[in-house]
Amino acid sequence: MPVGSTDFDASLSKALGVDIKKAEELKNIPGDKAGEVTNCTRKVFDKLVDEMRLPFSYYENQFGRGVDEIILSGGGAFLVGMSDMFQEAFGAKPILLDPFKFLDTSSENIDKGLLGKAGSSFAVAVGLALR
Repeated sequence: MPVGSTDFDASLSKALGVDIKKAEELKNIPGDKAGEVTNCTRKVFDKLVDEMRLPFSYYENQFGRGVDEIILSGGGAFLVGMSDMFQEAFGAKPILLDPFKFLDTSSENIDKGLLGKAGSSFAVAVGLALR
């Protein structure tokens, strides 16, 4: 899909007059600007939803039923309001991917808090490591 996390950053940067680095920070940790961030990224999110409707429709036509779950991964999954916007658009609250779910993370050298907060950002890395 031609819509990604950098599109959200660019939208925030332009709308708020900040550089891309600051936009990335606001995307992930908006603080008191959560409502503003959501408003600034709404058009990008709508574009993402439009792109997703086509494969969803294809799936529905092929299998005679709708998509049961939406699973988010990557850094963009943490965008403030993303989960709510997906629920509004598709009628189902998305699940945040846990790529470590079936791996042994019991070692005391592994920060469980970090895995819980940022685990879905490692989806591609975990997949490649398992190959």
